[in-house]
This record gives sequence, C-alpha cells and structure tokens, in this order.
Amino acid sequence: MSNNLSSLDRDEIRLLVKELAEIKGVLQESSRQLLRIERRVTAAFPTTAPSERTGRSASEKRRYLDEQAAHHVIANLKVRASKGEQIETELRGYVVKPDLQFVARILGMTNTKLPPKDELVRLISTRLRQSASVTAGFHEGATNSGYAEKVR
Repeated sequence: MSNNLSSLDRDEIRLLVKELAEIKGVLQESSRQLLRIERRVTAAFPTTAPSERTGRSASEKRRYLDEQAAHHVIANLKVRASKGEQIETELRGYVVKPDLQFVARILGMTNTKLPPKDELVRLISTRLRQSASVTAGFHEGATNSGYAEKVR
C-alpha cells in the first residue's frame, strides 16, 4: 500500500478501515489483559506493588518558568552552547506557552505570533549560540588586547 491514501479505490479504503477496526479491537483486548495482570500482581504483592495507579502528583506537575528561573535556564544554556553541547533537546522539554515564549521575549525576539515549536526551538538555540559566541569574542578580544599592550 502506498502512502498516498487519495489514490486508493473504495474497496481498498473499506479494507483499510476494517483492518484498523480489527487492530483497535486487538489493542483494547491487550489493554484489558494487561490491566487484569496488573491487578493480580498488586493483589498478590500488596506491600511491593503500588496500591493504585498514579498520575502526576501535585509535586511532580510541571511548573512554568518565572523570570528568575528563565534567566537561570538561559545562562545555563549559554554555557552549554559555548562548550558546543546540544541544547535543543532541553529546549524541547519546555512548553511553548509560556516557557519558550518567555525565553524568546527575554532574548529580545519579537512578541509577534509564535512559530511552531520546532521552529521556535531552532530560533532560540540559534540566538543562544550567537550570544555565546559574541560573549566569547568579547572575552577573547579583552585578553588579546591585554597581551598586545604587554608586548609593546
């Protein structure tokens, strides 16, 4: 079967829908069986297995960045970028609104409509790398000018 679904005829589409329904049924049955096994294990080992299925607790929920935390994240990412480390993975761990939006605003990027997350991550990482290289250039220029004065 090709990736272009519009080229399929009606019979192929009916077959595809039927197969998807069968797959969905198999997944539901597997989920029921796994839940049954989980309940039996929990009943057999009540002190070892957690007593209930847990979602995120209040302490585990993601907190959004405030101004101080955003500045700390930016400083940390600049240091990592100056060492040539990957920073995109960490940036992708943040939500677009408000975290990445806040970071972009602190970095002086426009307040216009935000691009998609991947694009925003790329733009922020580029800005951080530029900032790190400019900072490194200032430090290098300061050391070189001091060296030049000593040589004269």
